[in-house]
Amino acid sequence: MKGFQWSLVIVGLLCAVIWLGCGNDNDTTIDDDATIIDQIAFSSNRDKNWEIYVMNTDGGNVLQLTNSVRADGGPAWSPDGTKIAFDSNHGGDSEIYMMTADGGNVLSLTYNAEGDGFPAWSPDGTNIAFVSERDGGFEIYVMTAEG
Repeated sequence: MKGFQWSLVIVGLLCAVIWLGCGNDNDTTIDDDATIIDQIAFSSNRDKNWEIYVMNTDGGNVLQLTNSVRADGGPAWSPDGTKIAFDSNHGGDSEIYMMTADGGNVLSLTYNAEGDGFPAWSPDGTNIAFVSERDGGFEIYVMTAEG
């Protein structure tokens, strides 16, 4: 997937939004085997630094998962709801990290001289797509969920 131009990505996203907006509520189906994640992961600078939090879908039970001197953001749930991928500039530039859903076992998945960010899981949870500047421009890369 390396080498996509941003214009193609933007056009694709716009087409998806338009297509999804044209559907009817009665066309919706739910996979009986799908994992339901009953929490929302988000980033906030409420403590004067960008950190990752989770909360219940009703807005209650807010829990801070990261506590870094650097910015953490872009949280993305794994499809099974056990892990969260996110980007952080712990080392000076943005890299992709993964942690368990309770904020433990933080693992660095990328490490290079340029910024990586915006992680997104594959539906089966085996891969993570992300944006990187490692080749001089913004491009989309895919790696295994283990890095």
